[in-house]
Amino acid sequence: YTIFMKNVHLAIPKEKVDPILEESFTRINEKFFNNSLEIPNLVWGNDTTRKLGCYEYGSDKITISSIFKDEDPRLMDYVMYHEMLHKKLKFNSKNGRSHYHTSDFRQMEAAFPNSKSIEKELQYLATRKARFKTNNNKNNFLKLGKKFIFRNL
Repeated sequence: YTIFMKNVHLAIPKEKVDPILEESFTRINEKFFNNSLEIPNLVWGNDTTRKLGCYEYGSDKITISSIFKDEDPRLMDYVMYHEMLHKKLKFNSKNGRSHYHTSDFRQMEAAFPNSKSIEKELQYLATRKARFKTNNNKNNFLKLGKKFIFRNL
């Protein structure tokens, strides 16, 4: 199963590619991956501040939160980079458990220029967007942790 999931992206048709996300993918692919990554499906997600991005192995799809549509492209590029690392490095399986954010992953993630300051900007953006959303919709409360956790489910 693990080998299948690591290679299924090869057979997935690439039918959903948003032009703005494609520009981000291309910038990051050229700068950090020497154009070695094949373009996946690239789609906008909901305007959530809980899950800023996601790479889905089974559908070879990167989803980016739509909160980035009108924000500094550097922030979206950082999230895109994170998700592209998932595409490149896949995951490790040990004792029946999958590990996504390995030490190699974290080391490569930290190689992104100004990664620490960008993470702080992302926290500020998410807090600002969540407050705006909460103030505009009293029934919609979002929990924000002290640190962002990018998850692949």
